[in-house]
Amino acid sequence: MIEQNIELKRNNITLSGVLFIPEGKKKNPAVIIAHGLPSTPAPVQEKGYDSLGRKICALGAVSLIFNFSGCKGSGGFFSLKNWTKDLELVSNYIWNLEYIDPSRVAFLAFSMGTIPTIYYVAHQNKTTYPRFLIICACPADLHDARLGELRLGIQLTNQIEGIRIEKEYDSQMLLEFKEYMPVKWIASILMPKYILHGRRDDLINVKNAHSLYEKAMEPKELIILKNAGHKLRQDATALSQILNILRNNL
Repeated sequence: MIEQNIELKRNNITLSGVLFIPEGKKKNPAVIIAHGLPSTPAPVQEKGYDSLGRKICALGAVSLIFNFSGCKGSGGFFSLKNWTKDLELVSNYIWNLEYIDPSRVAFLAFSMGTIPTIYYVAHQNKTTYPRFLIICACPADLHDARLGELRLGIQLTNQIEGIRIEKEYDSQMLLEFKEYMPVKWIASILMPKYILHGRRDDLINVKNAHSLYEKAMEPKELIILKNAGHKLRQDATALSQILNILRNNL
């Protein structure tokens, strides 16, 4: 396994990440991993995503972890629009690597990272579709009161330097979240979708998974993990499910 630190530039913003590359293969499948909203001021390389990247690489796939705009390790500021642009940047990078099979690229997204991922994929030209999408703990359909709580959470995360936001973004935040809401866009995604959620998720209610599944078109699969909470990548059963999906579909 080769571990390669990368830096990708979008305008004057630099995103940092790590590629995990299997040795010996000429053309590899790939998995792009989209993290959730940071709760601490540390890059994904220090939060266990590196372990996830290695596990996926051990299946024979290139995996990419990266820090979204406004997060530790990358420049810029947090917004769903910026995160969507980040996904476009890293996706184009992956699709154009000579050792990647572009027909076998998948997305694995967690929590806040599912919102720009679904929006990005829904707006792609069908010739550049990923092979499939794994959606974990998605805030699919948040009502106004819950959006208000989320806005407060983002402000608090900004105060502890988990993310960076521009002052003017605070007034635009709720409108942007309503526009990017996953239930508005999931039906536009035609490739297979695996929706995972913990029944004991105390941050994003499991009803969100059912709402997303109902709006999604076939092919789709809903996986409710009865003993799991919000952080599915830290749950052994959820991780096993994710790796099995990747193993069987890449």
